[in-house]
Order: sequence, then C-alpha cells, then structure tokens
Amino acid sequence: MQQDKRYTAKTAPRKVASQQTVHRRRVAAARRRRRRRKRILLSACIALVLLMTAFLLKDIFLQDVPTQADGSDLPKSNIQNVENDITYGEAQDADGHTQPVASYEFQTSPPYVVALDAGHGGYDIGAEGVIDEVQLTEGTVDALYALLEEDPNYTPVRCRENGESATSGDRAMAAAEAKASLLLSIHGNSDPYFAESYGFECYPQPPGRIYHDDALVFAQAIAQQFGSAGHRLRGENGVRYIYYQGTEETGYEKQVVEISDTSVHEDETFGLLEKASCPAVLAEQCFLTNASDVDAWGSESGCQAAAECYYRAICEYFGTQPIA
Repeated sequence: MQQDKRYTAKTAPRKVASQQTVHRRRVAAARRRRRRRKRILLSACIALVLLMTAFLLKDIFLQDVPTQADGSDLPKSNIQNVENDITYGEAQDADGHTQPVASYEFQTSPPYVVALDAGHGGYDIGAEGVIDEVQLTEGTVDALYALLEEDPNYTPVRCRENGESATSGDRAMAAAEAKASLLLSIHGNSDPYFAESYGFECYPQPPGRIYHDDALVFAQAIAQQFGSAGHRLRGENGVRYIYYQGTEETGYEKQVVEISDTSVHEDETFGLLEKASCPAVLAEQCFLTNASDVDAWGSESGCQAAAECYYRAICEYFGTQPIA
C-alpha cells in the first residue's frame, strides 16, 4: 500500500502538467489561426485596392482619343470637349512658339461674353496697404459686372465668386467654359518702400502669344480711358509687359518691359495671361500703399469710377456705344 501511495504521489503531478501543456498548445494554435486569417483578410483588402487603382489609372491614361477619317489621331489642338465644344491643346504662333490654348469661336455679334477676374480672393487677400487688395478687386468687379449686365451687348461672367479662392488655371477655365471673347483681371499695386508711388498700369499678353495683338489693343483702350479720367499712367502710356525669370529651385525675378520692346521673351508672364483662351489683360488699378491713390481709385466711389473706365474700354474694343 505504501508503494502504491508513492507511485500515485509521483505520477499525479505529471498528468496535471501534461494537461496544462496541451491546453497551452491549443491556445497558441488558435492564436496562430486568427493571425493567419487576419493576414489573409489584409492581403485581400490590399489586392482589392490595387485592382481598383489599376482600373482608375486605365480610365485616365487609356481613354479614347478622337480620330480623323483615316483613323489617325487628331492633333492635340483639335481634340474637342464634346460637352461645351471647347478645343483644348497646343498651337504655335508665327514665331514657332508653342502655346497652350483652349480655343472656340468668338462671338462676331452681341451679346459678347466678357470674363471678369477679381484678383486674389479667399484666404489670399493680396497686397496690404490702406485697404486689402481683395477689397479693391472684388469691389471693382462688382461695379463693372453691374454695368455690363445692364448693357444688352454684353454677358458678363465671373472667374470666381466673391470670397472664394481659385488658381490661375481655375480662372482661365471658367472663362473658357463660358466661351468668353475677352478677359480682364483686376489687381491693385503696392510699394512698401515708397508710399508716394501712384498711378495705373496694365499688362496684356506679351509678344509671341497667340492673342497678343488683340490684347494690346484692349490694354491701350483701358489705359486711354484711365488717362482721360485723370489717372497717372505709368511707363509708356500705362501699358507694359511683365516676365518672370528663373526657376522654382532658384526663385523668380520679375522683369517689367515697356511696350516699345516688341521682342519675344522665352520667360513666362502672369499665369492667367499664359493660360487664357482669349485676349486677356491684367490691370494694376492703383497703389494700395498710397492713401490718395486709394481714395481716388480704390474706395467705393473709386472702384465705381474705375469700373466705368473699364466699361468704356470694353465698348471701344467691341465697337459698341456705352448705354450711359
């Protein structure tokens, strides 16, 4: 009997230990199965995402391109957007410079579509001075829009709504989608180093650009109207060209050129002028850092006076009579 007791005392713990080991193994195996299921599920999700991405890229890069009757691809400048009948692509000017364009048939009779761009906007208030630049740009566009809206010869469109921000590409596209025949972008100037700087200047698309000739005619009409209204015209009668030299890595340096320089520059001008699909002019209405200039051309009454100058210039450009 004592022998049996010793046998039981020695062997019983071994049975308990064996049961614990089996239990631990089962738990570990269950954990491994759960981890394996999770890995399989994760792999399936990744594969689904990759598959969906592949289909999206296929739609973007392998979309159908219109072809000519012989089956060959159309030139880029002839690929049409069916919804609005606007042609997007590239074209070369007389000097062989390639220009991005979105072309369409301009109106040959009223009502003419005129695109109005209030510079800056949204989080971008523009230059700061006696007033913020965006106050001048939006106030003037509002006044000019009202004048054009009253004239049956014109259909004004905004490149952006008040309070909104927009890229130069967005603004150019808004004008193109409206099939604008003319684009005016309104800005305010500033000189933080010399508060006495004042006057008006405007910038048409420079030589070598597709719409340069018409843009120059419009710019000269604008400058003439402001000069007749008593505003000082900067440079050669208030019309200049502007270029940005440099790269994103080195930075850009602004170069202002008078209109007597008719040479074609490789450097780009204002982004909106480069991207516009019609004759376009960017106007620097007055100096925000000069109180007298702002009072005459940036206040509420000043914006109205400026709008009337732009309106008369638009009428001169299209050959219509102002209604007031």
